[in-house]
Amino acid sequence: MSKHYSLSYSQLRRWVNLFQTHGEAGLERKSASYSAAQKLAIQQHM
Repeated sequence: MSKHYSLSYSQLRRWVNLFQTHGEAGLERKSASYSAAQKLAIQQHM
């Protein structure tokens, strides 16, 4: 999954952990290049 989206495995795991802990608010853009919607879409393909 991470290779398909050009992400490191650790970045993908970080997003999963943030989502599990904080819901969609945990995926809100802070300074990353992926929006919360993009992160959620990628996780849904897992």
